[in-house]
Amino acid sequence: MSSVKFRLLGPLGVESDNGSIDLGPPKQRSVLAVLLLNANEIVPTDRIIDLVWGDDPPRTAEHSVQIYISDLRKALASGGPPNLIETRPPGYVLNTPPDTIDARLFERLVREGLAAVRTGDLGKGRPMLIRALDIWSPSPLSDFAYDEFAQGYARSLSELRADAVEALASAHLDEGNLEATRDLSRSIIETDPLREEPRRLMMLALYRSGRQAEALREYGEYQRLVGEELGIDPSPGLQDLEERILLQDPTLSTAEPDRVADGNPYRGLRAFSEEDAAVYFGREDLIDEVLDRFREGHGFVSIVGPSGSGKSSAVQAGVMPALREAGETVVLLQPGSRPLWELAGALDRAGLGSRATLFRRFENEPDSLAGLVERPVVIVIDQFEELFTLAEPDDATRFGQLVARAVRDPRCRLRVVTTLRADYYDRPLSMPELAGVFADAAVSVKPMSAQGIERAVVEPARAVGRQVEPALLAQIVADMVDEPGALPLLQYTLFELFELSENGLTMEGYREIGGIHGALAQGAEETLDELDAEGKAIVEQLFMRMIRKGRAAATSRPATLRELLDLEDDRIALQGVLEAFGARRLLTFG
Repeated sequence: MSSVKFRLLGPLGVESDNGSIDLGPPKQRSVLAVLLLNANEIVPTDRIIDLVWGDDPPRTAEHSVQIYISDLRKALASGGPPNLIETRPPGYVLNTPPDTIDARLFERLVREGLAAVRTGDLGKGRPMLIRALDIWSPSPLSDFAYDEFAQGYARSLSELRADAVEALASAHLDEGNLEATRDLSRSIIETDPLREEPRRLMMLALYRSGRQAEALREYGEYQRLVGEELGIDPSPGLQDLEERILLQDPTLSTAEPDRVADGNPYRGLRAFSEEDAAVYFGREDLIDEVLDRFREGHGFVSIVGPSGSGKSSAVQAGVMPALREAGETVVLLQPGSRPLWELAGALDRAGLGSRATLFRRFENEPDSLAGLVERPVVIVIDQFEELFTLAEPDDATRFGQLVARAVRDPRCRLRVVTTLRADYYDRPLSMPELAGVFADAAVSVKPMSAQGIERAVVEPARAVGRQVEPALLAQIVADMVDEPGALPLLQYTLFELFELSENGLTMEGYREIGGIHGALAQGAEETLDELDAEGKAIVEQLFMRMIRKGRAAATSRPATLRELLDLEDDRIALQGVLEAFGARRLLTFG
């Protein structure tokens, strides 16, 4: 049987076994383009008229559509199978396998390729992305560049192409192919200079090539552009990268993230991340409760608990891996001082559009998120209280409106998980639209059970071949009872115990480091004692910048490297202090 293939990537075209098919005059070509953009779906006649002629169609428009359809049928039948276009009240449908349309084939290859790459299967994903880019044309639907019906689809194809190029550039970066990373990143920057991910990849590739000054200039150019075009600064993540380049952070020299070199399965004072799922235990009941809320049909689930109760660890190392295992697309964000920008970045990572474009939509269209998410996506918003403590009130209100309207809208496939400090529970309730979705499915973080504590102690050690003395386990469980917010202390103590012994975690070692209540202070004192006078002076300046004074009490706060660079201290000595406290997990970086 003869076949036809349709081209939307570039000028509209149809190829058959006998060669190119003449598609007739411009309006007739527009009718075919509309049918191809909605292939295998009924397109009502009035919808075709709307899209082809706009707000001022001629009186004969319906008759013209009938003539165009008839002529297209004849043209397509001359080189392909009959009845490609059928009349189906109230309009017409073009029946063809999706892969016969180059744009649909491109979409499938990119989406499946990205899914494979993001799960670590480069062998499957890379060829699909390369094939997709081989059929790409720089001007999709170029015949209809000024027609509104084609513009949105053309933009989405361009964004998919950028996603594919970024994924390949990132893979090249991980493999040390820095020239290929730079070339691919530059190709995206030239077409979308406000897109952030290619700037990050370019900066890393330049830095690892020994071109630190060029990497910093790349950041400066992006900072200037987003300042002039959007009136904002680069994201905290990109700012952090610039600061680490300034400090010549040794962890930037490799593709691997900062991990414990000797395989210590405990995380000190750092929250568990998604990469730590294999050594995260003890909160299975909390994870199941969150997942049950989703199964019950709730679109917004908030994990509420006091500081130090393990909310971030539970959501990142427990809930997120479980959702991914179920096939969900999951993205993580923290609201920070610019929640709309962070939301746009999260959806960019989910493949729903470019960050800059989404950010503009969110600023101007309060319902724009609801109409955007047409496939299942879960957004995890960690430290949700930042929306009320760091963001401007107007931005916080708009963020709450966007999310609340989206999860309520039956058309929208978005679901949301948040973590919230218990002392901020009333803040979402003060925002009318957010209050309804927030209050319906809040999950309270209860103290970890004795069985949970036992699993948190024993299972990570067992995963790396270590044992825990029964007497030690009993003592730790007893020390943790009625100690709210002590989970970070437990993790720090276990981290120190693991470092102390190659054979296992023992009661003797527990006493030596001071137990749950003494390990942290003892570790800090030992680290301080190892520093010289200049280092100790830096410590005082450093830790004073990590405290926020309140009316009732002082609380901790993160300090940016930018703040630390403003200290009048030797940068090499500062780096030595950071490394010393970081090695003992008394400081965490992120």
